[in-house]
Amino acid sequence: MDNNNNNIDPNTFRIATWNMGSDKDWTGMNDKVLRAENQVTGTDGKVLSPLGREKAEADRINGEVEKYREGKIQGVFEAVKADIIFIQEAIQSNRGNSIDIGYMRELLPSGYHLQTGDGADTVIAFNAKLFDVSEGLSVMAPPVDEGGNRTARYTVVDLKHRATGQIIRVVSAHLKGTMFKDKVHVDELGYDDSADGTKQLKDLMQRVEKQSKGVSLILWGFDANVTPKHPRLDVLHDKGYTLDGEHKETAFDLYLADEYHKELKGAEGEKREPKLFPVTHKLDYLAMRTPKGSAVKATWTFPEELETEIITPVGRPDINPSDHGMVIRDVKITEKSTFKKLFG
Repeated sequence: MDNNNNNIDPNTFRIATWNMGSDKDWTGMNDKVLRAENQVTGTDGKVLSPLGREKAEADRINGEVEKYREGKIQGVFEAVKADIIFIQEAIQSNRGNSIDIGYMRELLPSGYHLQTGDGADTVIAFNAKLFDVSEGLSVMAPPVDEGGNRTARYTVVDLKHRATGQIIRVVSAHLKGTMFKDKVHVDELGYDDSADGTKQLKDLMQRVEKQSKGVSLILWGFDANVTPKHPRLDVLHDKGYTLDGEHKETAFDLYLADEYHKELKGAEGEKREPKLFPVTHKLDYLAMRTPKGSAVKATWTFPEELETEIITPVGRPDINPSDHGMVIRDVKITEKSTFKKLFG
């Protein structure tokens, strides 16, 4: 694999973040399509759900769903041609809750190396022709609790940029979710249920920043599980990070209607059942910062030739193998000594 984005400038590389998981809505929709194609019907003439079929037939159709999704995932990675991919909800082994690294390699084009910190959710995949794992920090993993379980979902790796020798710290994270993804909801209710996920981000930020000596650039790709105006993202803003600035929706969700908010506020009158309705959010982000004393200047641009709405359209399970869309940027790094010579 050459420089994936086919750019002859070795100092420019493409990054992408993607929560590649799928929820029951995605799986259910495609299962329905395949069931219809296979005409699996019951005595009443209706198409049977997996539970209503013979196990062998159900397994066969469900296998077709997974095969269909696998092909879609491979197509996304081939189309994007990113040099660093921040992955969340990586595919797990059938044997347990650990990531199936071998299977993940099969989904990616040749030439990628993969690293995981938590072993169950997040992965960093990188173009081995452009980057190598730094000798300083190979992988930073989340701490474990008394039961031996990881307390968060993230992978942190230091990559050595082969063209310049600069160290780039990359962070893939999947933060704990919250019912109220926007500051508006927080203000209306007078409280915020996202404290756990925000603490995860603060703890991770402290680790990432504390041990950053010799790092020229820090890049994050993460599922924040909050929208752009939520206070959680201030953790990054306060540290001087630049976020991708893209306000396009990146995730499909079934969201609780206002009746639920009113009920939580203790509104008087008849108690109503919460209602769900489909909605799309911006939950996924790229973030970038050059630490103090960094030897490089970094800028990024959106790759105009890519149309993420076509590659990973949100809310289109017939096209997108995930309920999340990708966020993509082309990063250019210039060593400051060179920058001064060029621009004064």
